[in-house]
Amino acid sequence: MGRYFASIYSLFILAFQLMATSARQPHISPRKAPRQARSAFTVQTIVEAATRVLATESLNGFNTNRVAEVAGVSVGSLYQYFPSKDALMATLIAHEQSKLAQAVETCVDASAGRPLRNAMESLAKIAIAHQWGNPVYAAALDHEEQRLPVSDTLQAIQLRVVNAVARLLKTHLPTLPESTLLQLAKDCVVVAKALIEAEPINASKKNLQYRLVSLLMANMSTHTPPPARRSKRDLPISK
Repeated sequence: MGRYFASIYSLFILAFQLMATSARQPHISPRKAPRQARSAFTVQTIVEAATRVLATESLNGFNTNRVAEVAGVSVGSLYQYFPSKDALMATLIAHEQSKLAQAVETCVDASAGRPLRNAMESLAKIAIAHQWGNPVYAAALDHEEQRLPVSDTLQAIQLRVVNAVARLLKTHLPTLPESTLLQLAKDCVVVAKALIEAEPINASKKNLQYRLVSLLMANMSTHTPPPARRSKRDLPISK
């Protein structure tokens, strides 16, 4: 129960951080964090219900009454924690993006000693699954990210992804300066997001992954030092 409560509490901390730099937007900040296991369970139930509603009914069916109904709680109970539909949506956005960042960081940690292309293939799978795992849900969140004032939080979470990718690149391109590694990592994130979001949902994931990884590797190859040229005296002598 302690670990369960901690995960719920961290979710709320993340949502509170969402508006830490924008006090003018109180309508998207959670009203209070749960302090007991019972209230933590209620919050998790509400968040999971909100996820299901958005994933199955998209934005048209997403409202506090519907979420409360699916969660099996009263609207009043929901409003104890979330003052509005936008507060619920902001929490979902922060939570999903944080999950993506955590998956990328975990993948990078597990890629030690692997060839760079293999590591990039694993990262591409994560990015594609994040966007295509539930297309309706992902599209709704993408739309709401543009509408709600959550850019500061999205940038902070994206920085986690960029730093993780830069850490991976450093192990394979150790001679490059930090600024170049960060720029390459940013390019990877931007290109991946643009290519995945532009691809039709019915397209081949395997083909998309191959094209994405090939594109990223081609970009990084421009920064890979060429192999050392052998001098004439190093060449084998013909008999």
